[in-house]
Amino acid sequence: MTDPSEAAPKPVQRPPTWGPTERVMLLTQHFVTHAQRFTPEALSRAALEAGYTPEDVQAALASADARLRAAEASAPARSRAQRAILAAYGITYVLFALVFLTQQFYGSGPIFLFILTFSMLLALGLSALWARRGTWTERGASASVGAILSVPIILLVLVAGTCAVTTFPFVGR
Repeated sequence: MTDPSEAAPKPVQRPPTWGPTERVMLLTQHFVTHAQRFTPEALSRAALEAGYTPEDVQAALASADARLRAAEASAPARSRAQRAILAAYGITYVLFALVFLTQQFYGSGPIFLFILTFSMLLALGLSALWARRGTWTERGASASVGAILSVPIILLVLVAGTCAVTTFPFVGR
């Protein structure tokens, strides 16, 4: 963090037609973005210099502080959920890969594995986006692992189930 006397980046000029809610939301985002590098005092000073009112600055500081605390409180649940997602997808992929590469599929096992790889990477990417949503950060400690895992597990079941239904009739033929 910088010295409070050091200049922080100024937020966007205060639009005169905006209401207090919009100004506070804009400032809050600015404060959250720069919270790691600049002190609240430096950010406040820069906002005041940009034309924001002291009331806007105080409200935005309180809102930014609440968002940062919520993000910190939700970090353990988000981390557990991300590890669980990776483990579930990894285990499922390994199990299907073993079946595809060890069973007789008339030479189509590697093709099935390629399709599975593409499908699971797509589902894993969507799952990662879901798990990193701002909603979980803003909920703080109330963000449950189950809620974060809901969509990734549904995607995994859909991909794995579709793969099983379409390829297992060929096993052992």
